[in-house]
Order: sequence, then C-alpha cells, then structure tokens
Amino acid sequence: MSYTCHVFGHTDVAYMNEDFNFSNCIRPVVSYGAEAWTLTKKEEQALLVFETKIFGRIYGPKYENGEWNSRTNRKLEEMSKGENIVKWIKGQKDKLVRSPRENGGG
Repeated sequence: MSYTCHVFGHTDVAYMNEDFNFSNCIRPVVSYGAEAWTLTKKEEQALLVFETKIFGRIYGPKYENGEWNSRTNRKLEEMSKGENIVKWIKGQKDKLVRSPRENGGG
C-alpha cells in the first residue's frame, strides 16, 4: 500500500513505508518550534492522542475472520516502532541544551 505526502505539495511522490511518512512529513509540521515550547501534561496528552489518531488512519483497520476490526491503541503503539512524539520533542530540547562539545562541535 502506498501513501502520498501531501504536506509539502508533492502529490506525485509516494512512500511505501508508513513510519517514514509520519516521521518525515507529519511530525516535523506538528512539532515546528517545539524546542521553545513549554508542554503541560494536558498538552502532552493531546499530542499523544493526535499521534494515535494519525497512526490509526495510516495503518487502518485489520481484516480478520471475515470482518473488519479496528486496532487497539496498544497495538498501534507497538506498530509505530519508535518513540512517541512527546519523547521526540523532549529529545529535541535536550539537543539544544547540551554543550557544543557534547554535540560533536568545538
């Protein structure tokens, strides 16, 4: 199954990997400027809900035993194979806080 990244207007570019689609098209747009954000628990929860909904749309329902079943949140989390968006944002903040020597610079 192929998906198209409409975020950047390239409708002729299809991606075969759903995780690549999320990591490279959706996550950067959602988290733009996240290094400067002060996230509350409520905002973190809203981001996690958004991420789960996106993965639900990307992976879609599963056809089993002659019927369609929606995937559970836990199964979607397992299928995403990576850190969630809140952990990713916090990691981006940590990169800014580290000294240039730790980042491989001077």
